[in-house]
Amino acid sequence: MTIICWDGKTLAADKRRMHGGTISTGKKIYAFKKYTGEVELMGVAGDASDARELLTWYLDGGSRQTFPHRCRESVEGAFLLVVSREGGQTVVKQFSSGPQPCVFEQEQVALGCADCAAYVAMACGKTAIETVELVSRFNNGVGNGCDALTFESEAQPWTKSQS
Repeated sequence: MTIICWDGKTLAADKRRMHGGTISTGKKIYAFKKYTGEVELMGVAGDASDARELLTWYLDGGSRQTFPHRCRESVEGAFLLVVSREGGQTVVKQFSSGPQPCVFEQEQVALGCADCAAYVAMACGKTAIETVELVSRFNNGVGNGCDALTFESEAQPWTKSQS
């Protein structure tokens, strides 16, 4: 389970991973530098292997023909949230069961098991980091700390050898 929040400036996510009844800690958000030098912020949620497939698919070009079949058929499901700058505007997209994204028009976006609570927290003025921390107090599916990224965060270049 996961909570990922974008407050218009910062992408934040909890670090809890669950494997059956076992809890572990891991990274769910990333900053990658495109070949153009622009930074994109990304967050993954849902089934870990499907989420990794979505992330790799997107970073390797995101073509319709190579969309992971497993993600189309997955019962568990996975989500990829991409925050980028296009033409001077911030664009937030979500990919899940197909190569066509859901594009969000609102400035604040929450994704994951406690997204309603996260939207309420951000509507009350909480930042993405504060929202993740607050939701983690009340939802046992999220927790183990918080990672946060902005467009100014250090981003790593993506190469196909990383997939």
